[in-house]
Amino acid sequence: MILDRIILKMGKVIMELNRNFLVECNFLCYFKKLSRKKRYLSMFRDLGNGVILGDQKVVFKDAVNWAIEYLRKDDRVVWYLSMVQRLALIENRSNPLFHSPKWRKKVKRKLDGWSGGRVMDDFNLFTQQVWEHFYGVQEVYSHPSMKDYPFYDLIEGKSVPRMASQILNDFRKMEIRLLDDSRLERFCTDGALLYSFANGWAWYKIVEGRSKQEGIAMHHCGNEGGKRGDVLYSLRESVVHASGTQLKPHLTFIVNNGLIGEAKGFANQKPDTCFSDYIEEFLKLKEIRGIVGGGYMPENNFQFFDLPKSHRLRVLDKKPDFRFDPVGEGGNSMLRVSDNQNWRHFGVADCGKQVMVTVGELGQQEPQWLALQEDLEIQDRVRSNSLAWCSYRDGKIGRLCVMDKWLDPDTISSLLEHEKVQVIDEPLFTQKSTWDQFLDMEQLENYAVQKPGFFRKTPLAEVFDRLGCSRGFLSVANDQFGLSMKPLDGGIELISFSSLQSFARRTGIGSLISQTKNLAARSVISTGDVFRLKWLTLHFRECPLKPVFLKINWDYLFHLFNTLGFIGKVTPKQLIQEIIIRFGPPELLPAIKRHAV
Repeated sequence: MILDRIILKMGKVIMELNRNFLVECNFLCYFKKLSRKKRYLSMFRDLGNGVILGDQKVVFKDAVNWAIEYLRKDDRVVWYLSMVQRLALIENRSNPLFHSPKWRKKVKRKLDGWSGGRVMDDFNLFTQQVWEHFYGVQEVYSHPSMKDYPFYDLIEGKSVPRMASQILNDFRKMEIRLLDDSRLERFCTDGALLYSFANGWAWYKIVEGRSKQEGIAMHHCGNEGGKRGDVLYSLRESVVHASGTQLKPHLTFIVNNGLIGEAKGFANQKPDTCFSDYIEEFLKLKEIRGIVGGGYMPENNFQFFDLPKSHRLRVLDKKPDFRFDPVGEGGNSMLRVSDNQNWRHFGVADCGKQVMVTVGELGQQEPQWLALQEDLEIQDRVRSNSLAWCSYRDGKIGRLCVMDKWLDPDTISSLLEHEKVQVIDEPLFTQKSTWDQFLDMEQLENYAVQKPGFFRKTPLAEVFDRLGCSRGFLSVANDQFGLSMKPLDGGIELISFSSLQSFARRTGIGSLISQTKNLAARSVISTGDVFRLKWLTLHFRECPLKPVFLKINWDYLFHLFNTLGFIGKVTPKQLIQEIIIRFGPPELLPAIKRHAV
């Protein structure tokens, strides 16, 4: 008995020591994680809470949390956050708060060797949705080729960040290789039977929301990078095998709070129509409330209208409130296209991640939308089906997502011609453009003149390549730089001035200001090729408000702005002073003959 009490007491002491040890370990892990997070957040010191790209906002704190969770290794986390940091520095270059010598030095150091195009390409390609897929594949296979993959190259003793395109292409190749190696492992044993069919097929439920078996068998990530509350559902076929009856999966659906997100077939392909009967019964289940889409390759998700009409009607007959449209219902009609089609404005839309991902709106808590919807009469009620949508705010539209590949181009141009639509927040004249694929060149040329804001995100070089020296190009340049250039006979009025003294003051050259005062005192006006360029000249005209102006030849307008390299709005003073820096100061001769243009 005494020995038993001693053993019991020793056991309690050991348990207490273990508990204290675990508490201490948890505290140390938390402290280490907290200090790591603080270290990463320090990369964005004095840059505010985030950076805004059009209607999209990247919150630095959220970016750090995501990177720690899904990138994990320090070199990968630093690679991603450095990309976001560079993006923030580029977007803040026009902010006067960042014009101090200290900040200019920091910006120069951080952006040295980085072009704006490279930074934007990395950011646009390396999206959280795409990487979460590869993170899931990495977790499923735990293969060294993925686990140990470096995000930097060692070149001449320096760590050089790899391009996002290279990283993602390498991971795609590794994924294909791993999937090929596992092509025979097509069976699963996990999950609980949920709904069975007479032919031996059945839906299985995995409440953990992720499955390595499912990932290997279905050649996808098995939702290893999924979110809290996810539940995985798998459609499996009962197969007679040499080792006994096995379960072979064919569909993987991810559900959160009753709403279907990712819904894919084998290797992330879109579910085949041969599975319609099985999907119909799944949608009728009590725990399924609707479809929101999203995740990796959202365009390959099952959509409600992939089902035959008879199947859809049976689902809606059992569930009149079943949610099937990505955008939702209840928008206000902004433009009527036909008897049953309207462009509708949603001030606040309860849309799912599929909508947010397709138009790059992640981070916006309450986005506004324009959706082209057709009205469908289903039994005794009218439901809305979205054919296309885009984000919308204060006259600015974002990327266009099209669900109906047979969409009439006139329905797109009708929206663009609407008086409330003034800016397209994506580059046109590129293969990635979601809008100009519906427009012909004549329409684009007309929009350049009438709605130059459509080209605000399009590089001026692209506009020049397509439109050349035209009124459309001049209109777009005015919009991009905030200027008021006007066409003249034989050229363009670049900037006008109330007097020659006003021109001199804009240059900021003290000797020139003094010279024009003396010229004014003797009533002499100097005009001509003051910059010695032949294509940029100073002129005088009979005009009480703006008698002095700079004139540039049509053929040299793009050359001028391409040389100056302006990004965003520019004041006349900044334009004049930059011309002087690049081409030299003007020379005003005191006795050139006065002439009018």
